[in-house]
Amino acid sequence: MLIELDVSDQTIYTWRNQELIDTGQLHGRITELQEQLRTAMATARTEADHVIASQTRRLARLRDERRKLLQAHYADAIDVSLLKEEQDRIRRQEHETLALLDAAQVELPTLEATLDAAIRLVERCQDAYLRAGPKLRRQFNQAFFKKLYITRDDGVVRAELTD
Repeated sequence: MLIELDVSDQTIYTWRNQELIDTGQLHGRITELQEQLRTAMATARTEADHVIASQTRRLARLRDERRKLLQAHYADAIDVSLLKEEQDRIRRQEHETLALLDAAQVELPTLEATLDAAIRLVERCQDAYLRAGPKLRRQFNQAFFKKLYITRDDGVVRAELTD
């Protein structure tokens, strides 16, 4: 007599995923995650440095424009209405530039601290995982992996990490 259990492929996939992690066969994925975090940190540093450099140059150009504008006004080359209009434009652009500079200078240390904490957690993650019960292990799996591609003989072909 055959009984159909109506077990989905997703359920089988989850069982295999759990077994692979339980037996430590996915340890290399943790190292991959650490490397991705370090790469993200280096990328964020590079991007922040670029923003800081470009916005510092922009701020210097705006301040130079303001000086030239005043010189033109003193030489009676432009009238008061144009002077006011240009000063307002320069003030707005300076405000935007300073906001971008502040964000780049404040967000980078915060991002680095968060990524450092994530790396420290990942380094201890397997020990915590092995001590956890089935429900918490499932939460670990869902936190780190969007998908695991497993062959019929339970080998991991590829893993998609969560964002």
